[in-house]
Amino acid sequence: MKKIALMSLVASSILMAGGFKIPETSTNAVALGAANVAHNHNNADAAYYNPAKMVFMSNENHIEADVTYIGLKKVNYEGTYTDSANHVYASDESSQNEDFIVPTLHYVSGALGENGARVGLSIVAPGGLSKQWTKQNGQGIKTAKEFTLETIEINPTAAFKINDKLAVAVGFRILHSYAVAKAFNRGVASQDMNGDSTDFGYNLALAYNPSDNVEIGLTYRSKIEMNLDGDADLFYYVASTHLNPEANYDGGVNLPLPAALNIAAAYTFSTKTTLEVVYEKTFWSAYKALDFNYPNPDAEEVFGRAKPK
Repeated sequence: MKKIALMSLVASSILMAGGFKIPETSTNAVALGAANVAHNHNNADAAYYNPAKMVFMSNENHIEADVTYIGLKKVNYEGTYTDSANHVYASDESSQNEDFIVPTLHYVSGALGENGARVGLSIVAPGGLSKQWTKQNGQGIKTAKEFTLETIEINPTAAFKINDKLAVAVGFRILHSYAVAKAFNRGVASQDMNGDSTDFGYNLALAYNPSDNVEIGLTYRSKIEMNLDGDADLFYYVASTHLNPEANYDGGVNLPLPAALNIAAAYTFSTKTTLEVVYEKTFWSAYKALDFNYPNPDAEEVFGRAKPK
């Protein structure tokens, strides 16, 4: 059995670096902290993490199905807030515990044609987030009675061998997303919005094996702009507005799933121990603000103001 060692190079704030990205979408990735870009032999998740590696796999079909459990523990908040009349109040509240089951699937075909080209398919959840605050007189409920983003990506890929040491791959990303945004301010305002979207992107990959014990991997996944469209039940208790609490308003929000670049190198020692180092850059600068958009001018004036990241 091969021994695998993992080295992680992390930024100063590991908790914030991931944003709403889910980097581990297979058992192999969970075990290695997603450091399976350069060294990935006969694992079907190569179709997702570096599809160029598919051409160096054994000539047979490979398939892997996983189920991941994600448990989000409650967040406690203690602090103060100031109302519109500059009165200062204490706040002590907690969000809800949340549980999710995330299935994934990876597939790599056998060699196709004389040059050994391969095709692969991955069905994963590349990102998501959720938070619910429920204290009726709390502050959290005013911005996130529920805020949920769910995604599923279908990613077909094709890999081509340039020579015995070099391979390239290209893939097509089909992302379906669904979001819920609920907020409640007793007697003043409420928002209950949901929407979905199907959007597209691409991914590129390279695998280079200069020697038997050295492997280099390079992958790029493009940004996908999630253009979520849906409708909302809105209420705002101000006489000058014309928002009808019985009406339903069209609305939407744009949210990016940022591009990601991975550069990896792996070295296998004579003891069959493999060390892999991965540099990953996720382009979170693409996410600047959360901006709900409503065609109705009154709805846009009250609920459409952009919220900075």
